[in-house]
Amino acid sequence: MYNAKRLRRVLRIIVERGLQFGEHLQVKHTMQNPSEPAPPFKFHLCTPDLRPEARMTESDIDELALLLRDFALAKNFAIPGIAGVPRAGTVLARRLQLFLRMKGVSIPRVTLEKDENGNCLVTHTGGYREGPVWIVDDVVNRGLTKEWVWQTLEAHDYQTEAVLAVLDYNMGAAAHLGSLGIRLHAPIAVDSVFAFAECGMSSASTLSAEQLHLAREYLARERARLRSSR
Repeated sequence: MYNAKRLRRVLRIIVERGLQFGEHLQVKHTMQNPSEPAPPFKFHLCTPDLRPEARMTESDIDELALLLRDFALAKNFAIPGIAGVPRAGTVLARRLQLFLRMKGVSIPRVTLEKDENGNCLVTHTGGYREGPVWIVDDVVNRGLTKEWVWQTLEAHDYQTEAVLAVLDYNMGAAAHLGSLGIRLHAPIAVDSVFAFAECGMSSASTLSAEQLHLAREYLARERARLRSSR
């Protein structure tokens, strides 16, 4: 089992500084299809220099990356190389590479960036010019962004084996990515974040009973809708 104390710390960080409630929140799938209901919450697992609305600190991001490292080592994952999703995933991938090296595990990292037109570009290979990779990111919802990165990597002779994310919405991404031959691994499920908040384990949490109800209602409704549409 990976570090239980670190898992609790990360859950606390997410509840207290990584979770936003409000109207008109946009995520990838609602931007592509505005007819879909907007979620009542969104996760910003990054620092304000990446997204102005984010509230995480540099030490918070270290904890996320350390959780991914502990998770990967505990599961004995053989990670051949990594590529972070721009931009939050890029930061996590860089720190994950560093923290794995501190444990004696050296893996190559491919750097991706998004240009002003929204295209995903390979900007640095670190000497790893082709081969299998794992995509690293903060959250995975439907898997659409990971598919976008997968297409870029495929075009540059990289074969995506898996996605490693901090948090999974459990919104069908595993099945979607699986249809592309990509496995999904995440140490935290979205439901456990709200369970942690509800148990009062996060003393600084400002989540109300109404917000918890809205979040769970949205998740249940959307999961049912996605199941019926398959």
